[in-house]
Amino acid sequence: KTLIEANVTYWATSLLSYSYSYIAQIISTKGGPPFKIPEIRFVKAGVGIVHNATGSKTGGKSTTMRNVYLLEEFIENEGNNFIKFIHNGPARPLLDESDPLYVIAEFLCFMQHIQYEKTDSLAYVSDLQGVQSLEDDAALFGQGNVGSAFDKFESEHICNEYCEWFNLTTL
Repeated sequence: KTLIEANVTYWATSLLSYSYSYIAQIISTKGGPPFKIPEIRFVKAGVGIVHNATGSKTGGKSTTMRNVYLLEEFIENEGNNFIKFIHNGPARPLLDESDPLYVIAEFLCFMQHIQYEKTDSLAYVSDLQGVQSLEDDAALFGQGNVGSAFDKFESEHICNEYCEWFNLTTL
């Protein structure tokens, strides 16, 4: 299970990077958009493996795997500002439009749209949640684990100003 979680983090980070590459490509041909592009990232993570050293009859050394751990970056959360931007249900922001962080949730929906469209409807990251402060960019973690939400993406996603400006297909 630990290696599966590590792979999910790897693929989510790759999809996010791909989405930013798409944004950079459009900006290089069209110029800058009339709005700010939020800078977000997933928490850094890795796998830690603990081995036991064992001796062999020939005098060589070998090891056996004892434990495997998923190591994730510690997220400072002073003031309890943990936010769930998008859950595993409909691909829509969970925040109210009047919330100052709604723009990040809307941007994350746009990022899902890029991922869904550019992978030929094969992948996008869901359950996006994390922390954000005025001094720092958003740090996210997510996991997509609901097939029914994926099947309904085209009917439930609502295109926004990001989708329109970056020429994504209207769903």
